[in-house]
Amino acid sequence: MLCDICGSEGVKIRQITRTYGKGKDLLVIENIPVITCTHCGESYLTTETLHKIEQIKTNRKKLAVERPVEVATFGLSIVPKINCCFSYSLTNNLLTSTQQTKGK
Repeated sequence: MLCDICGSEGVKIRQITRTYGKGKDLLVIENIPVITCTHCGESYLTTETLHKIEQIKTNRKKLAVERPVEVATFGLSIVPKINCCFSYSLTNNLLTSTQQTKGK
């Protein structure tokens, strides 16, 4: 198979996972074929693959299976898990809650 960018032989096809949308509208599509050229280093999706992705996005209710997924946000510092009735001040290193003050 020839690279569509540089025309060289030796492209590789690998499978990737991509996400579309966010929040309640998040859609994860697995096993998307991506073509990578070993000569020029470019990676790209074929027109056929792009059309298939659009079909999946349009028909997501019929085609997608709902699964729980863990979500993390890049760049937020790790803060201890605290129940909703507690508040934590990073600047004053204070932990306060209505439960703590009731007992005192």
